Amino acid sequence: MQSVIICAYNSADRIQQTLHALSQQIFPVDHEWEVLLVDNSCSDSTVQLAHEAWRDSGAPTLLRVIREPSQGLCNARRAGILSAAYDIVTFCDDDNILMPNYCFDAYQFLTQSPTTGAVGGMSCPSFDVDLNSVHPLFWSKCGSLAIGAQGLTSGDVTDRGYLWGAGITIRAKMLREIYKSGIRQLLCGRTESLLLSGDDTEICNWFILMGYRLRYEEQLFFKHLMPRSRVSKGYLLNLVSGAQNSYPYINSYRKINLILKWAVRLLGEKIGIYLTIILLPLLRFWLNSDV
Repeated sequence: MQSVIICAYNSADRIQQTLHALSQQIFPVDHEWEVLLVDNSCSDSTVQLAHEAWRDSGAPTLLRVIREPSQGLCNARRAGILSAAYDIVTFCDDDNILMPNYCFDAYQFLTQSPTTGAVGGMSCPSFDVDLNSVHPLFWSKCGSLAIGAQGLTSGDVTDRGYLWGAGITIRAKMLREIYKSGIRQLLCGRTESLLLSGDDTEICNWFILMGYRLRYEEQLFFKHLMPRSRVSKGYLLNLVSGAQNSYPYINSYRKINLILKWAVRLLGEKIGIYLTIILLPLLRFWLNSDV
């Protein structure tokens, strides 16, 4: 019924907290679920600590680990989607502490709304430093760190154009069809040395291209761990630069979505998938020529 995917790169300092919170998730007794950890070429003890943490937390369901050697968040997410056992997928970042009802509530929101392709929630930061050590730039850019609310109130946020990848729950079947066609994302997401943002926005735009809606639900709540390294001036400036570099790609998606949304409404979901598969390589060629 539901796969919870954690994409991890050298997460030894946080993976235990994340998995402990997942072990506390509340589901009906007949709800089948799994936790899928994507080892994105970790060089530390992330995998070992994950197994230990899950065992110590009672192992309420299966924890599977797969390895994705190509670094980058989009590569890890793709590997997770292709390996997931179920068609409803919740992405839990390796520094997300999901509240106990998060996963099942997200599952219900998605399954009860056939036109919704993705649903996301809200978060608050959890610092491991004194607030005086948090650079002032953090407070104006916290939305880019998946902190705060994603709308004024719960409801449709399709016009916003994106949901955070942190805590997002999606229909994996649609993405599998795109990935199996050989399509790769234009935006790679985080790597060890690069903060090119927008890979989650790109996935959301794929759903919009296919005629689906995006939804924000404020009762889906999680804490987002914010270590010292992520509240420093250098990290935040790098984050801003990554967002600026991603803008031409995201803006192009928005233009295409305005054109195609009527075709999808008239011709249906299936044509939306085919149009997406056809148009994405053309978009890649166009952007690589112009950007």
